[in-house]
Amino acid sequence: YMLLVGIYAFSGTIIGLIAGMFVGYALTAYISSVLNLDIGGLRLEPGIIVPGILVGLGTPLLAAVGPVYTGMRITVHQALSGYGIQAKSGGTGKRSQVLRSVLAFLPQQVHFAFRSLFRKRARLILTLAGLSITCSVFLAALVGISSLGASATSLLQTYHVEVEVVLSQPRASQQLENVISSINGVSLVEHSIGIPAKIGSEDVRLIGLEAKNHFYISHLQAGRWLTPQDLHAAVINSHMASQLGLHVGDLFTLHDSLHTQQLRIVGITVDNNGVTPTSLGVVLTTVAQADAFARIATNASNTFMVQTTSQNPAEIDATAVRIEDKLESLNLLVKVQTTQQLIQTSQGELQTVSVLFAIAIATVALVGAMGLFNSLAMSILERRREIGILRSMGATTGTIIRIFWIEGTTIAFLSWIVALILGLVSAYGFVQVLGALLVPLPFTFNPWYLLWMLAFVLGVASVASIGPALAAGKIKIAQTLYYE
Repeated sequence: YMLLVGIYAFSGTIIGLIAGMFVGYALTAYISSVLNLDIGGLRLEPGIIVPGILVGLGTPLLAAVGPVYTGMRITVHQALSGYGIQAKSGGTGKRSQVLRSVLAFLPQQVHFAFRSLFRKRARLILTLAGLSITCSVFLAALVGISSLGASATSLLQTYHVEVEVVLSQPRASQQLENVISSINGVSLVEHSIGIPAKIGSEDVRLIGLEAKNHFYISHLQAGRWLTPQDLHAAVINSHMASQLGLHVGDLFTLHDSLHTQQLRIVGITVDNNGVTPTSLGVVLTTVAQADAFARIATNASNTFMVQTTSQNPAEIDATAVRIEDKLESLNLLVKVQTTQQLIQTSQGELQTVSVLFAIAIATVALVGAMGLFNSLAMSILERRREIGILRSMGATTGTIIRIFWIEGTTIAFLSWIVALILGLVSAYGFVQVLGALLVPLPFTFNPWYLLWMLAFVLGVASVASIGPALAAGKIKIAQTLYYE
């Protein structure tokens, strides 16, 4: 048996490596096209091939140890008398009596399906585990995609901007505001400045805004917003406050390679712009305070936020082009980007993540379906004589098929119940891991996801049950009589 498993493992590993290389390259090419990257040709690294071989060969051999050892313990008497099935009478305890009384009111097909469900408890537990993991991954992927979408929407809604203009170097803000305001299609312009800095060893970005601005939408958790009278004041984001243990009223030191400045926290807001595994995000202060920190000319800015007279995307794009042409004619190096372009970039990145999640769902669904398929196939093999008796009593092909379909969908329903708890815990943990790797994410959960999960696992179970159920329906009475 171990030799047979080894042959299967070797064959599967070869097929898996070849398929994995080409599918992996195709997936990488798709992701790179979304992100506008050039990945070059297909490259094979020993650091990837060797682990693939070890996993491909080792996993089946390790998984086979338990079943093979169990098979070795079957006696000659068991093998000849019951095809390895121990003949046990039905349960006589109270639970068995209650179960029989409940089943008595159900259709006969359901009765037969439930009766065989718990005969092989170890097999049932393994099948339930596989389908429960399938449900959990499905739910985690749904919640992950939803949380990423909510985070992206929140980031884009922090600034009420149609066009953003970023200069390579800070310039006199009032002069450029007048230039941009004079362009056709522009209704309002405000300036800001962004400066890289540090708090201790942690990277942050100092953002200087007008204290009374029309573009930044604050979501204060504590404290207040900036005022024109503030000196050495700042509003920090909630992630930074949590990571550094800072509160309203605390002092912190901001520095770069040349400058150091102490600021007092007057407010804490929810703003995950710029938050990455290597950066704590933004520190918000007034433009004058940011200019003073960087030791640049007073009221200088490198970012201009623009609202347009029209909300039509085509008109906004045309206005952005006019702004870019005008500033480039003044020999300024600028980057002009519309909010719609940012949304498209965000949607492309979310689409890439969704594809990765879909592949993960398909993979675990296939594993769960194969587990259920094998479980039902073994159940049919062990119950051929019972099927023959049912056929001799007048059971039709449809009746036999329904018995095994009900058995498969019942296992799927039980796995859904298990996954109600396991899936929620997995989804929450998955969102936390994504938040640690990318940006802090809100846990966005929709109760409808539970019904989607049920429909998904019932669909997987129905597809996996088709083959064994049809095979059971085709068994002839004569085949069961001379089977042994």
